Amino acid sequence: MASSSMDHHHHHHIHMDKRLPVLFALAILTLLWNGCFIDTVMQTTRKMESKEDISFSPLSPSSSAAIAAIQDVDDSIIKQPADARIKTVVPPPAIKPMMKLQPRVYPRRSRDTFPCFLDDNSNSSKSHEWRNPPPAAAPVQEGFFFLKTHKTGSSTSAGVHIRIARNMATYQTQRWNKTTTTAPSSFSTTSFCRAQFDHSTARKMNYGQRSKSRSFLWTILREPNQRAKSHFFHFGVSRRNIPPDQYRDFLLNKNHKKKSTNNNDKGYYVKMLSTSSSLSSEQDETNNNTTTMIAILQDILDSYDFIAITERMEESIVALQMILGLSTADVLYLSAKSSGGYDAGGGFGGKCILIQKPHKESLAKVEQFMRESPEWKAHVQWDQLLYQAANQSLDRTIHAFDQDEFRTHLALFRHAQQVAQEQCLPHVRLPCSKDREAMAPLPDAKTDCLWKDSACGTACLDQVANQLGLWAHTNRTTTTAIV
Repeated sequence: MASSSMDHHHHHHIHMDKRLPVLFALAILTLLWNGCFIDTVMQTTRKMESKEDISFSPLSPSSSAAIAAIQDVDDSIIKQPADARIKTVVPPPAIKPMMKLQPRVYPRRSRDTFPCFLDDNSNSSKSHEWRNPPPAAAPVQEGFFFLKTHKTGSSTSAGVHIRIARNMATYQTQRWNKTTTTAPSSFSTTSFCRAQFDHSTARKMNYGQRSKSRSFLWTILREPNQRAKSHFFHFGVSRRNIPPDQYRDFLLNKNHKKKSTNNNDKGYYVKMLSTSSSLSSEQDETNNNTTTMIAILQDILDSYDFIAITERMEESIVALQMILGLSTADVLYLSAKSSGGYDAGGGFGGKCILIQKPHKESLAKVEQFMRESPEWKAHVQWDQLLYQAANQSLDRTIHAFDQDEFRTHLALFRHAQQVAQEQCLPHVRLPCSKDREAMAPLPDAKTDCLWKDSACGTACLDQVANQLGLWAHTNRTTTTAIV
C-alpha cells in the first residue's frame, strides 16, 4: 500500500512538472503583454501631450520582424487604411526616447530686401539667352534659389519662381530709375534676378555655403508615397518602358546600382535636400541611427527659407507671396503639365510623349506594396517625418500671419487663378501638346514659356493681372503696372 501511495504521489509530481513550464511561459507572456500595453499607453499619452512636436519612435529590427509575423497571422492590420499622419506601430521591446523634429515659422521679409542680383550671367540662364538657357552656373552664394524635386509639381513651382525673378528685376529697375512703369516688351530684353531652379541636389548646388542674408532658398514636398508612385509611372513606365509589375526594384532603387548612393535607404528627400556635406561620407553607411537622422532632418528644415506642400499648393504660394512681400500678380501660374498631359521626354530621345495614366490594377499593386512592405516603410520613414514637419511648419507660418490678411490674399489669388486658367489655358503655346505627339518639342522661341515647360502663358498672365488690378503691392501706395 505504501508503495502504491508513493507511486501515486510520484505521478502527481511528474504531472505538475509538465505544467510548470507552461504556466511559467504564460506568466511571462502576461507580463510582456502588460508591459507592451503600458508602453503603448505611455507613448500615446506622450504623443497627446506633445501634439506640436512630431514624435517618432523608430522600429528596431526585432519589432519589424514582429510586425511581419503579426501581419502574417492577422490581415485586419493590413486592411487598415494607410494614413500618413496615423501609424499603427507595434511598440518596440525597449522604451526608446521619443525623437523630436521641431516644426518652424518661416520668417517674413520686406519686398525691398528681396535678393535680386542683376549683375552677371551666373543665373540658371544668362538673361539675354533666357529662352535657351545653359545649365546653372553653380555654386553661387547669392540669389533667388529653388530646388526642384521630382514629381511634386515642381515645374509649376519653378514657373512661379521664374515669374517672381522677372517681376522683381522689373521692380528693382523701377526703384533705381524712380519710374512707375517699365515694359518687359520682348523676352530678349527682359531682365531677371539671378535665379536657380534645378533638378539637382542641394549639395551639388552648394546651398550649404550660400549667404543666408543675400539669398532665398525654397523647395516643395509631396506626400512620399504619392510622389514615389508618380515617379515610377512617369519615369519608369512612361519614359523607360519598365513593365508596371517591376515596381519593387525601381522603388527601392535596386535596378540602377551604378547611380546608387549610400543615401538610398535614407529616402529621396534626404538625398535631394540635405545641404550638409557629412551625408556623403563613406562611414555614413553605418550611421543610419535615429539621432543622426533626426539631426539631418532638422538641418534640412532649418536650411530652407520656405518649404511648399504640393497638396496645399494655393496656401503654399500665398504664404510664399506674403513671406517675400509680393503682389498677387507676381505669383500667378498655369499648371505646367495639366494641358492634355504631354511631356517633352527629357533625356529620353527628346520627343513629346503622352504622360500615361497608370492602369487601375498596376496602381493597386503598387499601393498594396506601399501599405504592406516593411522594407518600403523603412525606406520612406524619414521622408514621411520630414513631410509631416514641413506640413506643420506651413500651418504654423500661416497661423503667425494676420488671419484676415491671409484670407484676403488667398481669396484674391484663387479668383485670379480661376480667371487665368479660363483665359490663358486655351491659348497657351506649350513645348509639347497633342498635335506634337512623338515629334520634337516646339522650339523655345515659338512657345510662350519663359523656360522649357515652366512659366508658360506669361503675357496672358500679365493681361489678367492688369485686368484685375493685381500689381499693387500690399502696404504700398504707388501701383506699378507692367503693360
